[in-house]
Amino acid sequence: MKHMAWGAVALLGAASLAGCYSYASDAVNNHNFNTVQATPNFSVVKVGDSDQVIVRLVNDNNNGATTSYTISNVGSGIAVHYVATYRPIYDAGSDTLVNTTDKNAQEYYIVGQALGRYSFKITPTSVNTGVSATVNVLVEPKTLFTALNKHTAAPGDTVTVTAPAGLVFSQASAVTFASGTPVTIVGRSADSSAITFIVGGNITGPASVTLVSQPTAPNVAPVTLATGDSLVTTPIPNPVPVTVSLTSADFGTPITVTLNGGLRFLRNSTVSVGQLPATLAQIIGPDSTSAIIFPAPGSNDSIAFTNIALSAYAPAPARKTAADTISAGAFASKGDKVLHVAAPANVPTTLSTATPGIGAPVTVALGGGFRFLNSSHIFVGGIEGGIQSVSADSSTATFVPMANGSGAVTFTNIAPSGAPKATIALPSDGKTITPTGPYAGPTDPNSSSPTAASTVTVTGTRSTVISDNGAPTTSCSAIYGSGATCRYYKYVSQSTSTSMSVNINWNASTTTDLALYIDNAANTGCAFGAADGAGPVAGNVGYAGPTVTCNFSATAKLAASTTYLLTVVNFGPANPAWYQVRISQP
Repeated sequence: MKHMAWGAVALLGAASLAGCYSYASDAVNNHNFNTVQATPNFSVVKVGDSDQVIVRLVNDNNNGATTSYTISNVGSGIAVHYVATYRPIYDAGSDTLVNTTDKNAQEYYIVGQALGRYSFKITPTSVNTGVSATVNVLVEPKTLFTALNKHTAAPGDTVTVTAPAGLVFSQASAVTFASGTPVTIVGRSADSSAITFIVGGNITGPASVTLVSQPTAPNVAPVTLATGDSLVTTPIPNPVPVTVSLTSADFGTPITVTLNGGLRFLRNSTVSVGQLPATLAQIIGPDSTSAIIFPAPGSNDSIAFTNIALSAYAPAPARKTAADTISAGAFASKGDKVLHVAAPANVPTTLSTATPGIGAPVTVALGGGFRFLNSSHIFVGGIEGGIQSVSADSSTATFVPMANGSGAVTFTNIAPSGAPKATIALPSDGKTITPTGPYAGPTDPNSSSPTAASTVTVTGTRSTVISDNGAPTTSCSAIYGSGATCRYYKYVSQSTSTSMSVNINWNASTTTDLALYIDNAANTGCAFGAADGAGPVAGNVGYAGPTVTCNFSATAKLAASTTYLLTVVNFGPANPAWYQVRISQP
C-alpha cells in the first residue's frame, strides 16, 4: 500500500511538472514569431550563376516557425526559385528525412539574369503573415559576353572591344591576350564604353580587359574580365622579307636595308648581322621602311632585327616605345646576307710632323672616311697623348704627345663618317712620332697662383696634356710640408661624377721629386692624393722614375661639376727642366 501511494504521488508530481514545462516552452519558444530571417539578406551573383538563400520565420529566441512563404516584387534582372526538396526537419521516430510543404526553414536560389541592383520580398503564408523581409541582390558580370567586333584579323588591323550594357571601362583600362604580340591602344570612347586597339600576330583567344566597373555599383571595386568571344590573328612574317643595297662591303661602307611586307623601323629598332651588332645610323623615308646601317667588321651572316613594327604601329619614326613594337624577339631576314664586311688593316694618316719638340702639338688627319669622336684617343708607342682640339668636320685633330712615348701612332674609338656609333680601334698606316728636345711647349704664367690658375678642360671622354717648363718656385700650402714648391691648374669635373686617370711625367733627373695632387679649389686641403714620386704622403703610389700615374675608379670619383686644383708639387731639391700632366677620362 505504501508503495502504491508513493507511486501515485510520484506520477502526479511528474504530470504536474510536465504541465509546467510545456507551458513555459510554449510561451518562450512557440510564440512571438515576428522576424523573417533571410541568409544572406544581400546576395552577390554573377550573370548566369545562382546563389542560395535560406528563409526562416523566427522569434526573439531564434526558434523557427513551420510555415511556407510567398515571393513577390522580384526584380527584372533576377529569378527566384523555390527548392521543394530541401528538408530541414529530421523525424527521429521514423529515422528518416521527411519532406513537408511547411517547414521551419525554406530554401530558394537566386539566378542572375541581367547586370544591376535588384530585390525581392518574402512573406510567410501562416503563423504571422503580417511580417516580411526584403533581399537585395547585386548581379555582377561573369564575362564581357560577345564584345569584340572582329574574330579574325591580320597583324596591324584595328579591333574594338565594347562593354555590354551596365558596364564601363576606365580610361586607363589595359587590353591583353594570353598569346601573341602585345596590342597598342589607339582610341577610347568618351563614355568609356569602347576601346580600339591595333593587334599584332599570333593572337589566339579572348581579350582580357582591366578596370571594368558597374556604374550602378560605384562602391564595388573594378575587376578584370575576359570577353566571351575570341580573336585569332595571323602570324607576323618571320623571316622578314627585306632587300639590301650591297651584299659585300668594306667596313665603313653604308648599306641600305629595306623592310617589305608593311614593316617599319622604329627609333629603338636594332639590326645585327649574325651575332655582331650593326650600327643603325639613320632611318630614311617618310614611311620608315628603310635604314642605313654599318655592319661590324667581320660580319658574314643573315640580317636580324628587333623592335620593328607594322605600318599601323609606326606611321612615322616618332614611335619608339616597346608598346608600339610587334617583335617580342629577334626576326631574321629572308636569306639576304652581307656576305663579307672586311675590317680595314689601318687608317690612312697624315702627320704635321714626326719629330715634334717636347710639349709641341702635332696635327693628325684621318683618311678613308674616318672621323674623330668625343671618345677618341691617340697613342704614340702605346702611350696616350692629349687631344687639344678637333676640326669642324672631325677629320683632323691636334694633340700633344707625351715625351716618354715614341713609336707607332694608333687610334681608338674612331668611326666612319656618318656612323659615330660604329667605332673601331685601328693603327695608322705605319706612321711614327719621336718627340725630341729641347722643350718646345708653352710656359703658363698663371700657374704660380692658385687663384689665377688657368682652367683645363677635357672634352667628352678624351685625354688632355698640360705641358709646362715653369719652375715650381711658389711656396706651397702647409699641407705639403715645409720647403715644397708648387704650380697650379684648375680643373672642372664633368656634369656627372668623373672617373679619371692622372699622370705626371718630367725630364729624367735623380735630383727632382715631383708629385701631382688634386686639391680642393680653396687650396686648404687635399681632396685626393694623386701621384707622388716619393715620401710617406697620403696618396703615395710609389716612385716610378720620371712618370707617376694614379687612377680614380668608381670608388673614388670626383664630385660632379666641381672645381679642383691640379697641384704640381716639387719636393726638390732641383727644379725640372719641363713636366707634362695628362688627364684621361675613360
